Order: sequence, then structure tokens, then C-alpha cells
Amino acid sequence: MVRGMVIRAILLLVLTGLTAGCVGTAFLTGAVTQEKIKARYKLPEGPTLILVDDPGRVLGGPMSSSAVASRIGFDLTEHKAVKRENLIDQARLATLSVELADAYATTPVDRIGRSLAAATVIYVYIESARYQQEPGMVRPTASVLVKVIDARTGKRLFPTDTDIPAGSDQSVERGWSLHVDTPMMNLSRDIPSDSALAVSQMTDVIGREVAMLFYDHEPARPAS
Repeated sequence: MVRGMVIRAILLLVLTGLTAGCVGTAFLTGAVTQEKIKARYKLPEGPTLILVDDPGRVLGGPMSSSAVASRIGFDLTEHKAVKRENLIDQARLATLSVELADAYATTPVDRIGRSLAAATVIYVYIESARYQQEPGMVRPTASVLVKVIDARTGKRLFPTDTDIPAGSDQSVERGWSLHVDTPMMNLSRDIPSDSALAVSQMTDVIGREVAMLFYDHEPARPAS
């Protein structure tokens, strides 16, 4: 009799502990689960060209522009915002720029897209880049403008008036403005190496931030 009461008491404690554990887990899960940030614009189906324009060479040159485009393309395909087979190879854009030579800089974006059989062009204009320095530290920052263009008609698909929130300082005509901040970096004595690393970090973050305009994503985690 006593033994049976003891067993029942033990089982009750175990069940109570499991229930409390489930409630605790649910509470913790609810505490850390956040609603995803919705894409600003869902890209249409079809061949897609990513064109990163850095006329002032504020990122250093064509290799950096290509690095930004590559990161954008990688993230878009990873998150299924663009099918991998629909992404136009950056090598084809590089070849076209060589063929057009000086005329490339003045060729309209939609015409470049049509030349490469693109239906849609994601146009990224590098407006500025800065390397804010503190003793022993540097923080790369950049400002970029983003548009999505219908290559067949030249029509701007994003941003439009409906994409601009009330009271926003965004501009439909100029493009969606992004201010890109990167983590603070330690500087060493090897300044050329540090400079290359800072540019690499900046191109990576720009690419990621641009890509996130086009797919639902988790909110950025606060810096630890």
C-alpha cells in the first residue's frame, strides 16, 4: 500500500516536471521567436540580371562590384527568390562591358538587360562608401540605391509609390536607399591587408542587405 503510494507520488512529480518543462520551453520559444520581416518586393519569374554600378569606384573597381553582385545572387538563390537557372552569369556582363567599351557607362540599364536576354534587372548604384576610423579600429559604411527594372519595357518595377511608407524619406525616382553599416574591425600594422579586408567585408554586407529586400527574413540579431 505504502509502496504503491510512493510510486504514484513519484509519477506525479515526474509528470508535473514534464508539464512544467513543456510550458517553460514554450515560454522560452515564444520569447525568442520573432515575426519575419516581409520582402519589400517579390521578384518576377524569368531571367534576372544583377547590375552593380560603381561609377565613382568607391569600392575600388569592377572586382568589388562583381563581388557585391555575386553575394546578392547567392542569397537570392539560397532563399528561392530567384531560380538558380534564371540568374545571368556576371561573366557575361563583364564581357558585354568590354565589348561596349566607353559606351557601356551611358547605355541604359534596360538595354543592357535585353542584350543579355534578361527579363528583369536588379540595378544597384553605389552612391558612397566610407571607412570611419577610430584608434586601432575601422567601420566600413556605404550608401546604395536599388531599383528593379523590366528589361523589356524599361519600366521601373521597384520602388513604386505603393512601396514607399508614409513619412519615409525614400525616393521613387532615385531608387530604394540603403545605408549599410558593417561591424567594427580591428586594425593591424598591415594596412594594405586591412584595406582589402574592409572592402571585402563591405561588399559582402552590401550584397546581403540588398538581397534581403527581396525575400522574407529574420530580424537582425542585436550585437553581442
